[in-house]
Parts: sequence; C-alpha cells; structure tokens
Amino acid sequence: MELAWLIVGMALVTYATRAAPLLFGDRAERLPPWVHRWLRYLPPALFAAVAVPAIVSPAVAATSFLAHPYPWAALASGVLARLTANLTLAMLASILVVLLWRLWLG
Repeated sequence: MELAWLIVGMALVTYATRAAPLLFGDRAERLPPWVHRWLRYLPPALFAAVAVPAIVSPAVAATSFLAHPYPWAALASGVLARLTANLTLAMLASILVVLLWRLWLG
C-alpha cells in the first residue's frame, strides 16, 4: 500500500509542476525580482542534484575515481558545454565517451 501512495504522491507533484505555469502564468510577471533571480538558478541546481550523485556514486568511489567513464564523460560534457554553449552536443559527447569506454575497456 505504501508503494501506491508513493506513486500517487509523485503523480500529484508532477502534475502540479506541469500545471502551475498554466494556472499562474499571468501572475508570474508580477512576482518580486528576487523570485525571478532565484528561479533562474533552479534548473542548474536541479541538474547538479541529479548528475553529481551519478558521477560520484559509491561504485565509483570504491575504486579509483578516474577508472570509471562517468567522471570523464562529465568532463567532456562540461568542456564542450562551456566552449560551444551547445548542450545537445555536450550531452552527445558524454554519451559517446561512455559508449567508447565500454566498447574498449569493457
């Protein structure tokens, strides 16, 4: 039963985040400037919250940090994102690094 409540709760949170702009779209422009500044930092913070644990997971920390593809993929992605400002290219580069790592090194 706990799993069912967890799924319902996650569905409600997902729906609320998707419906909020539709419900409050016109009022968003009247928010104070500090809220707009705060919201500008939300996407990178959420991305970091998802990406960093995957890069420095216990499996990576158990052995040499540089012996796994994830730190190298993150480095390639970060460098390309900074140099080209093309997030699609950066994402594809990180996927390519992991793919080549697994093909060559298993």
